[in-house]
Amino acid sequence: MSTRNAPSVSYTVGRSRFLVLGMVFVWLLGLAATLAWWSASAEHDWRPGLGAAALLLSGGGLWHGVRHLPTGVLQWDGRAWSWHDTLTRAQSLPAPQVVLDLQGLMLIRWPDQTDLPSFLWVDAACDPAHWLDLRRALHARPHKDGASAALAGDDAQP
Repeated sequence: MSTRNAPSVSYTVGRSRFLVLGMVFVWLLGLAATLAWWSASAEHDWRPGLGAAALLLSGGGLWHGVRHLPTGVLQWDGRAWSWHDTLTRAQSLPAPQVVLDLQGLMLIRWPDQTDLPSFLWVDAACDPAHWLDLRRALHARPHKDGASAALAGDDAQP
């Protein structure tokens, strides 16, 4: 199979554990810094209390952000990409670009004209059975005329 002949794939995108754990880790670092600041400050200093309030606000933002991470189905049909979720109808997407590929985790990005966030973390743990097909589709190079090599029936290398 040539690199241009990626299979059709429907990949279920869930909340990336890597992203969630990373965000929680950064928040916990903030908690540790705030506690160290509090213990090192004078007894009636108000500034560590302000730091604790900021930490609580950031924790609320973290909780809200994690709950609203995009989930849905990313689909490649051999010609075009689309996104399906429970809140909106299916929408066509321009071809995503792979920003970071860590084998079991990928960061992909779309041009800003979509309703989706510009970046999306996809994790092999969300749909292991289709992970390799998704990776092939994301890394596939389109045929020169924009059509998929599979649709043109051309498996020969140029």
